[in-house]
Amino acid sequence: MLLAIDTATQHISLALHDGDAVTAEQTWHSPNNHTIELAPAVSVMLARANLTIDALTHLAVCVGPGSYSALRIGVAFAKGLASVRKIPLCGVNTFDIAARAFDIWQDDGGRDALMITAQAGRGRVLACRYQYDSEHWTRYEAPEGEPTEPELYDWDALMDVIQAMDQFVIITGEVDGHGREVIQTRRDQLGNHARFWLAPPALRMRRAAHLADAAWEQFRTPSAKREAFNAAAVKPVYIKTKDSP
Repeated sequence: MLLAIDTATQHISLALHDGDAVTAEQTWHSPNNHTIELAPAVSVMLARANLTIDALTHLAVCVGPGSYSALRIGVAFAKGLASVRKIPLCGVNTFDIAARAFDIWQDDGGRDALMITAQAGRGRVLACRYQYDSEHWTRYEAPEGEPTEPELYDWDALMDVIQAMDQFVIITGEVDGHGREVIQTRRDQLGNHARFWLAPPALRMRRAAHLADAAWEQFRTPSAKREAFNAAAVKPVYIKTKDSP
């Protein structure tokens, strides 16, 4: 049984996944309570599934990018549990988890793109572009063949980038009230010429079940080396905000 943990931002998401099916999942808004809510929630989820901690054979955790205060709690919890229980731990990127929700949105012709966002504080978002590769959405590859890295924008600057793209763009991830206003204003200005769409809230929500799916794929990759799943190898990636060290 795999336990997946995501505390990268202002939500906590947990899931239990046996490799074939999700047996339990919970996601909730937790702006400043990750420390006191995470461990009890894991205990309750295991109890509801009629399991004990001994049933866990694998762990997965979101490694960011995320806020310093929130992300480190989940990563530290997962690394501690993996070390004590001596079970493998897989770290998965925030944007890769969010992209999983769109695997059913198959785009064999390369006509569409995902723009995934994460709140970075002070009116900024960290955004990363994804493309469909016949099985999953993956980071967009620049002409040089290298995957693009997430970049910081304010919402107006990000919408300028999106409007300049030659694809239809699905905007997903964390979108605050100001972001929704900017997106709607641009749609109103462009009318039928708008080539972007804000995904609905349920699709934008990052879920631990998607994290678990991604982790099982990595665990089952024939070329995967066991040392890659050692707790010491899992490193968090922080978004630089006012509370970063």
